[in-house]
Amino acid sequence: MAAIVEVLQEADSVYLQTNSRALNEADAVALAKQIKSDGDSAGEILGEEIEYVLRGDSTMRGHIFTETSVFLGANNSIIFLPAYPDVGRTTVDGVHYVRIEGVSRRADETEFAHDPVFGFKTSTMVDFIAEKS
Repeated sequence: MAAIVEVLQEADSVYLQTNSRALNEADAVALAKQIKSDGDSAGEILGEEIEYVLRGDSTMRGHIFTETSVFLGANNSIIFLPAYPDVGRTTVDGVHYVRIEGVSRRADETEFAHDPVFGFKTSTMVDFIAEKS
């Protein structure tokens, strides 16, 4: 927490890379809770409200909704839009695409959908959210 305070005394924001996808779900949630607690404490020390922006995986893998739920309050919203256009990961008309070897494919037709831990059956965002929540 002291490091967050120190950085925020000199910068408007801080980015924390966690690689939480490599953790099991319980550990990923515990890490998210620790980050939120440390951030909130840093905000109290600085007299500033801390706002959180979560950056997830553009291939729709990870503990997306369980981690995000740690940061939700009564007045918060989630905008779920997986994208990394520079490498060909885009969402168009509610469907997520991944470019592989120059060809854009629906994400559910790629190896990412068959991930043994974070696999999914659909590229349609509404259906993906229902599947994962």
